[in-house]
Amino acid sequence: MGRRLDYFPVLGIQDFRGDHSLETHLLFNELYGERSIDDPHKHDFFIINIFEKAKGNHTIDFVDYEVKDQQIHLVFPDQVHQWDIEAGTVGYQLMISRVWFESLIPALRFSQLFYQNHPVIDLSDTSFEFLIYEFKTIKKLLNDEKNIFWEMIQKRSEMIGLLISEAVEFIFKNDEQYHSNPFFQNF
Repeated sequence: MGRRLDYFPVLGIQDFRGDHSLETHLLFNELYGERSIDDPHKHDFFIINIFEKAKGNHTIDFVDYEVKDQQIHLVFPDQVHQWDIEAGTVGYQLMISRVWFESLIPALRFSQLFYQNHPVIDLSDTSFEFLIYEFKTIKKLLNDEKNIFWEMIQKRSEMIGLLISEAVEFIFKNDEQYHSNPFFQNF
């Protein structure tokens, strides 16, 4: 059987920015209300979505995930995704360049493959509170367009990576299905 050709368009982070002349490391988007991506596509950057209130469906690498309140959704560079999100959704999105993503990887303590296979993380109230604070702080830091403190924003995005790792560790310790699986015991 021949190798399947990949026809999915790949979008760069610059495609989401109005001013193409500036180098972009991170973009912040608000996810309010109904939205859909009808045509599956890939990105050459990393995406972290946090949903405060949400309903819908998010397909990542051809696996369907239900979109719910207090969740993180991760989309890695070159993963195929599309979504259909219902009205009433409140959330935030970080688009992180490949260069910054490389520096963020150590903060995601588990392997990249693990997160690609488990891209949706349900958050406890505490994890959600800490994460939403970091997202909103990044939003404030980006509002001062003339004096953006990029190093602070980079550190905040690394903090988000650590908080995601902590949320995953909490799930491992408290969810019985992981205790009986030898794959997870290695962590």
